[in-house]
Amino acid sequence: MPKGGPNEGTLLFDPSLGFGNLPFAETGAFNRATYQDYFMRLSLLAMSMFEWHNLPISCNERFLEETLFWYGQAIFIERKKEGGTEDIINLQVNPAGRPTIYRDFERYNAYSIQFNQMVWNDESVFVRNNYFRFPTAYTIRLYAQRFYEIERTCDVNIKTQKTPMVVLTDEKNRLTWTNIMAKYEGNVPLIMADKDLRIDNFTSMPLAGPFIANDLMLYKHNLWNECMTFLGIKNTNTDKRERLVADEAIANFDQVNQSAETMLITRQEACDKMNRLWGDRLEKEVYVTLRNRAIEPDFAADEEVIKSDTDVIYHSNKTGGQENG
Repeated sequence: MPKGGPNEGTLLFDPSLGFGNLPFAETGAFNRATYQDYFMRLSLLAMSMFEWHNLPISCNERFLEETLFWYGQAIFIERKKEGGTEDIINLQVNPAGRPTIYRDFERYNAYSIQFNQMVWNDESVFVRNNYFRFPTAYTIRLYAQRFYEIERTCDVNIKTQKTPMVVLTDEKNRLTWTNIMAKYEGNVPLIMADKDLRIDNFTSMPLAGPFIANDLMLYKHNLWNECMTFLGIKNTNTDKRERLVADEAIANFDQVNQSAETMLITRQEACDKMNRLWGDRLEKEVYVTLRNRAIEPDFAADEEVIKSDTDVIYHSNKTGGQENG
């Protein structure tokens, strides 16, 4: 499980401090808060990808997806209750015993807070987040780190546009310069100074840098689309161009769905075993679906397809525009 676990999103920045002129320690806290904000936003999207249908009332869908997100594996078991009755619940799990020829396991240790039960493979339903049992949290952490770097670099770059500088002076004149800069930061239109103030007592070192925030935002946009593709969320990039190559739109559709399928398949396999094992006890057949499945573009119905010598281009009929390829 990724370091930090389910409590990784704890807020470490005090918004009352504002975003400018933070002390170094608070700047570090703001750095962490920026990372945690992206981590939590992406985590919520990841844990909302799938919808389980007709689960027994004793199961918990939220806990199931949270377990798969953090640990890459979960399990359904029968829990014995007082009076000899049983109900079906979903828990965290660790494989136990010897692996089979297909690298499944003979037994599993199903557990949660104040609960632990050893079960056999043929009397339980092991659920994989994907074929490798790889936790989604690892990938989300990588994306959150990249988004954090972009966002904070933009913050720094934007602040440099205020033409910051290092001022070299002696201790005697330090307070004078500090007071002047405090008024400057406060947008005071007229700054009063002592008539004996000598400008040659100060030496400045400008630190202004080139404005690159636009390029960083473009990179962020592309990275966000990449992350959405990983999460199976449609993200065809239509905001930067009025028209889009048809093959490119279809390729994006295929990538989005195929990425989501890597996690949907293993959940469907768990549903199939659950229906076989406990079908006589289930009110309805259990199945799982994607909440946001990408729909293949219908160029004939919604878009005008334009053919040229080299490609096929479409743009929405809603714009009313006509363009040649």
